[in-house]
Amino acid sequence: MKSVPKVIPPIHGDLMAVQRGLAAAKIMARNLTAEHKRWQMPLLTWKQGQVIKVRVSGR
Repeated sequence: MKSVPKVIPPIHGDLMAVQRGLAAAKIMARNLTAEHKRWQMPLLTWKQGQVIKVRVSGR
């Protein structure tokens, strides 16, 4: 059986995927912050299983 060389995608395509992922993450973070403000919920920041910051946003 003849081996087929592995096709490596161009770096440019991966960079665009990363940019799309970051743009989606920003939108999700903005929506999450808006929901926390709407329901007056605290926004918790976690690090290594511990709450390190609590932020309560008022209207």
